[in-house]
Amino acid sequence: MTTTESLHESQDELLRRACMGDHEAYGTLFMEYYLALIRYAWPMLRVQEDAEDAVHDAFLKSWTRLDRLDCTKGKYSTWIFAITRNCCMDKLRQRKRNPTLQMDIAMYEFIPVSDPTLDPEVSSLNRDRQVEVLELVSSLSATYRETVVLHYWNELSISEIAEITRTSESNVKSRLYRGRLQMAELYMQRQARLPSLENNLPSELEQFLGLQPIAG
Repeated sequence: MTTTESLHESQDELLRRACMGDHEAYGTLFMEYYLALIRYAWPMLRVQEDAEDAVHDAFLKSWTRLDRLDCTKGKYSTWIFAITRNCCMDKLRQRKRNPTLQMDIAMYEFIPVSDPTLDPEVSSLNRDRQVEVLELVSSLSATYRETVVLHYWNELSISEIAEITRTSESNVKSRLYRGRLQMAELYMQRQARLPSLENNLPSELEQFLGLQPIAG
């Protein structure tokens, strides 16, 4: 049995126990998704405290609605992301408007590290570049930002994102494509404003977006 199969089996068992009323089992299951949900809620709300509150609300709501989950029609992961999305929307509605905020860069530690085996100096440089990418992501329009974060940071499929955001798969693909274009445009504008800036970002941007360098 592979590690992935073992993980799925473990999650299935936790979910089975949770559905029987085991609160501790559900807490364990939810925590396996906690960082992924924070990575999703944080760019949507752009404030650390709000993101953590939304994920906490999602925990409480999902626990009380666990009897509504039909695993034959969808995955737990998709279901919990959808509930978290609703909690984020509630937070935005509570603000009465969608404020223009600078993303809390202090939360960059929630960005997944691509290679944890790197030495500290290289890891620090990569982290700095990731923060630069994060700043580009924070400048995306809300729709593109949400889709990019779900796909590239949380590795959800096109169909899963479509289900979570209640749109079509073609719309998801279009948003990912336009999001990449918007990030490239934002980067070029940034370079024009700061021409002396060391040109280290393109490779990181390609890596982040899953793009292959063009052979010259």
